[in-house]
Amino acid sequence: MTKQAIILAIDTATSACSVAIRVNGVTYERFEVGSNVHSKVLLAMVQSVLQEAQLSVAELDAVAVSQGPGSFTGLRIGVGVAQGIAYGCGCPMIGVSSLETLAWQAAVDGLVIAGIDARMGEIYWCQFLVEDGSVSQLGNAKVSAPADIALSSDALLVGNAWLEYAELLSLTESDGLNVLKGVELPRASASLDFAQAQYLAHKTVAAADFAPIYVRDNVAKKAKSQI
Repeated sequence: MTKQAIILAIDTATSACSVAIRVNGVTYERFEVGSNVHSKVLLAMVQSVLQEAQLSVAELDAVAVSQGPGSFTGLRIGVGVAQGIAYGCGCPMIGVSSLETLAWQAAVDGLVIAGIDARMGEIYWCQFLVEDGSVSQLGNAKVSAPADIALSSDALLVGNAWLEYAELLSLTESDGLNVLKGVELPRASASLDFAQAQYLAHKTVAAADFAPIYVRDNVAKKAKSQI
């Protein structure tokens, strides 16, 4: 049996801040939602889960962190802390899609469309096929206006964007939105299986080379034009 790597997972892509680690089949997690909480609670969360799991930073095999898309500030905070930990213990990093994490949380076979409120009247979204405990990404993550996203009622929707923009979405069926309740924000614990597979496949990144993937890189320009 393959020895499981000890991976610390961090997700700060949305208003949720979460940290998780799994040791001997037991998952330890901290999760908090709030405005601008990441810089205040993230380090304490890391220390708390490590203490509960009776681990030191030096025992980590890798650090997995949400690479985006999501809040620019949140992503920078999460990636910065993850890089600091990885530098400190000399371990590699694993990039995780915040949208794929939501698809993992769905835990239901079929077509899943994950969407996160991107602010400025737009949605970060991507389609996934969930099948037999695996998640496959279908195409690239996008940022779109709600009216430009055509949704079919046979797709399961996860994430906080769909109900937020329900009246503006373009539906291909008249049955309404098939939204999975309780899966609005990504949780670090849901990325642990993916991170484990990436680590075993040697798909890791050195801390010095790691960077967020913003999807929308002109946010500052757009914000300025709306003032």
